[in-house]
Amino acid sequence: IRFLALVRGAGAALTGVCVLLLGLLLLDFCFDFAAGTRIGLLTTFGTGTLGLIGWFVVRPALRSIPDAEVASLAEQQYPKFGERITSLVELSDPDLAESERGSPLMREMLENETVQQLNGFDIERAIPTRPAMRRFGLGAISGCVLFLLFVLFPTTSTGLLARLFR
Repeated sequence: IRFLALVRGAGAALTGVCVLLLGLLLLDFCFDFAAGTRIGLLTTFGTGTLGLIGWFVVRPALRSIPDAEVASLAEQQYPKFGERITSLVELSDPDLAESERGSPLMREMLENETVQQLNGFDIERAIPTRPAMRRFGLGAISGCVLFLLFVLFPTTSTGLLARLFR
């Protein structure tokens, strides 16, 4: 789950950085800013890049994922479990008062049935990978488009970058 969040975040951050860089180059091309303004734009670009990486990559990597959320994701993909996993996780919460957990016998029966159903089941497969890969693909396409612009128009690209860093 954490790996998919990192992949999704890397794609979003790459897309954002490409858009920021392209916007920065277009703004400088259209308005021919002075050197001080270009420094401000570069600072904004650097800050924006760090912000995007922090928000989309670092934050998901450090975020703790509650067990109930993982159980819910598994049950969305496999409704045959009928909320057994979520119920078991919630009833096993140590912060929950004993009087709210139900009878120990019922919890034990639920646990045995759930473990029996989950036997041989890979919980990692229950997490959908398509949204993360789609976002990563969008980031890769953004990077490729930007790279292609630099390859197809080398003189203009080099001139814009050189002017930006002058």
